[in-house]
Amino acid sequence: MSYATLADLYARFGDAEIDQVADTGGTGSADPVLVGRALGDATAEIDAALAGRYQLPMQPVPALLARIACDLAREALYDDATPAVVESRAKTARGLLRSVASGQLRLPGAAAAQAAATEQNLVEMVSGRRPSWPGSPFGG
Repeated sequence: MSYATLADLYARFGDAEIDQVADTGGTGSADPVLVGRALGDATAEIDAALAGRYQLPMQPVPALLARIACDLAREALYDDATPAVVESRAKTARGLLRSVASGQLRLPGAAAAQAAATEQNLVEMVSGRRPSWPGSPFGG
């Protein structure tokens, strides 16, 4: 599950740019395999950063994660000569991702997922006397 789609990339950066950088076959349109790989890489980077804090994958996708995924995927689509604005946006996206991972920024609707993940991993400790019955390995 990706946090963004080809349609999201088109909406944020325009058809012309995405088709140009993702056209591997000379067709004039984006190669869906290449775009899927870039979006998958962006999703993997996001998941790696947030796995310790949130239950993944997040559904519905928070708008901030969609934005981060688009900026990271856009950077990945450039083979070389990546424009400074694209690099800058990817750097900003990674900074936002670090802020979310550290808890400095929170994702709306994700707090419940975090609590649910924490509750699943609880261990209850009880203090008191060991059980005692005849033949028990604990004495008796």
